[in-house]
Amino acid sequence: MSRYDAEIDLYQLLRALLSRWLWIGLVLALTLAIAYLVVSRVPRHYESFVTMLVEPRPNTYLWPGEPIGEVTGPQVASRVELARSPDTFAMVVSELGLADVPEFNGGRTGQAAFEAALATLTDRVVVDTDRRTAVFYIRARSRDRDLAMEIANSVGEAAIARRSQFMVEDARRAIEWLDGVVPDLTARVRAAEAAVADYRIERDMLGGTPDGSLVEEQMTSLAERIAAAEGRRIALSVRADVLTRMIGSGAPVDALAELAQAPTIDGLLRQRSDLQVQLARDAATLLAGHPQLNALRARIGEIERQIVSQGRRIAEDLASEAAAEAELAGRLRDDLAALQQSASRGIVDAVDLAALQREAAASRSLLDDYLLRLDAARSLVATGAALPDMRVVTHAMPASGPISPRTGLVLAAVAIVAAGVILVWMVVTGLAVARRRTAA
Repeated sequence: MSRYDAEIDLYQLLRALLSRWLWIGLVLALTLAIAYLVVSRVPRHYESFVTMLVEPRPNTYLWPGEPIGEVTGPQVASRVELARSPDTFAMVVSELGLADVPEFNGGRTGQAAFEAALATLTDRVVVDTDRRTAVFYIRARSRDRDLAMEIANSVGEAAIARRSQFMVEDARRAIEWLDGVVPDLTARVRAAEAAVADYRIERDMLGGTPDGSLVEEQMTSLAERIAAAEGRRIALSVRADVLTRMIGSGAPVDALAELAQAPTIDGLLRQRSDLQVQLARDAATLLAGHPQLNALRARIGEIERQIVSQGRRIAEDLASEAAAEAELAGRLRDDLAALQQSASRGIVDAVDLAALQREAAASRSLLDDYLLRLDAARSLVATGAALPDMRVVTHAMPASGPISPRTGLVLAAVAIVAAGVILVWMVVTGLAVARRRTAA
C-alpha cells in the first residue's frame, strides 16, 4: 500500500457532501430541534442592576462645619461591603417575603425557608465597583424579571437605610460621650473666666488691658510738656539774672523792652521824660542852684528809684515764675516716671492677662462647639433619620431578555458541533471506502 492509499480526494469529499445534503440537513435540523427543546426546558434567569453613588457628604447635623473632601477607595469599599452584607440581605428577604418564594426557599418552611432564601439571595446578588470612580453596581438575578428588579432596588434602598441607621447610632454614642464631657468642660470654662476676672480685680485692670498707643501718646505729651517747662524756666531765669545784674551795676534798666512794656514802669518813664523836658526848659532861664531846678531834679531821682524798685520787683517775679516752672517740670518728671513704671508693670500684667484670656477663650470655644454638636446630635436622634453619603443614581428596570440560557448562542454552538461531527464522520467513512478500493 502506497502512502497515498489512505488519502481522500477533496473533490470526492465535496461530491459526497453534496450527494447527501438532504440527509445532512435532516440530521442538523433534528439536532437543533432537540437542543431547542432541551434549552427551552432550562429555567430562564433575568438580571437587573442598580447604580449607586458614594458622595463626599459629611453629616452636617452631627459635625457642623466639617470640610467636604474627596471620596477615597476605602470609603467606596466600605459602602460595597455594607450593600452585600448578610444583614442587608436579611432586610431584603423580610421586606420582599422571599422566604415564601419557591425559587428562593427551596421548598422549605419556617426558619429553614428564611435561611435558604438568604443563602440563595447571597448567590443571586453581586455587588461590584469601578475602581476609577465612586460608583458601584448592585446586580440581582431571578427567574422573574420583575422580582429581579425589585431585589436590586430593595438591596440599594436597604443599604442606604442601614447607612442612615449607622449615622443615627453614631449620634447616640456621641450624645452619651458629650453628656459626660460637657459638665466637666463647663466647670473648666467657669474656672478660667473666674481666673480672668480675679486677675483684673487684683491688678486693677477692670477696664481691660491698657492701650499701648494711648500710653505712648501720654508719655510723649509729658515729655513735650517737660521740655516746654524747662525752656520757660531757663528763659525766665536768664531774664531775671540779666535784670538783677543791670540793677546791681547801676545800668539804666529802661532799655529793656520787657520793663518798658510794664504798665507801672511805663507810667514812671513818661513822668520822668516830662520832668526832664521841664528841667531842660527851666534850666535855660533859671540859675543852676535855683530851688525849682533842685525840686525837679529831686522828683526825677525819686522816679528813677521807683523804676529801679519796680525792676527789682519784676526780677523777683521772673525768678518766682522760673521756680514755678522748675517745680512744674519736676512734677511732670515724676508723672512720667510713674507712667513709665505703670506701663512696664502693665505690659507684664497684660501678658499674663492675655494668657488667661486665651485659655478661657479656648475653653469657651471648645464648650460652644461641643454644645452645638450635642444639640445637633439630639436633633438627629429625635428625628431618627440622617442624610447618608450614598444614593441611588439609576434604579433597576425589568430586564429586556434573559441573561441565561442564551438560546441563540446555544443553538449556534450545537450547530457547529453537529456540523463538525458530520464532517469528521464523512472523512472517516471516505477514508474507509478508499482503503477498501485500494485493497480490492
